[in-house]
Amino acid sequence: MGSQGPSGRAGLTHSCDYYPISATISVIGGKWKTEIIHALKADGLRFGMLLRRIPRASRKVLTQQLRELQAQKVVSRIAMGKRSERVEYSLTRYGRSLIPVLDVMAEWGKIHLQMSEVEPEPDMECASR
Repeated sequence: MGSQGPSGRAGLTHSCDYYPISATISVIGGKWKTEIIHALKADGLRFGMLLRRIPRASRKVLTQQLRELQAQKVVSRIAMGKRSERVEYSLTRYGRSLIPVLDVMAEWGKIHLQMSEVEPEPDMECASR
């Protein structure tokens, strides 16, 4: 018999160490969020340029994910011009703290792909441009 967790069910224990991992995944776990962060790594970009860097993302989903990253203080949106006709997105200082996390995940992913002999899907292009 396994140990009983807080729910009283056998085998369903939880680790307090897992919650910070879940918190991290909740921030970066959108369809295009890691690619958005990667694209903004070097410089701020206007929406159109972000869309060109992430061509498989629809305008709607890219906008939604940018808004979520803004709400989480990872990305800043800076309106420029008299009528805010130019908008630029960039990583906040807090958002930049995710770069080493994603770098480590990328290294692990490379090793995993080699070990599992999994070929990337044909529509997956390398995000490290």
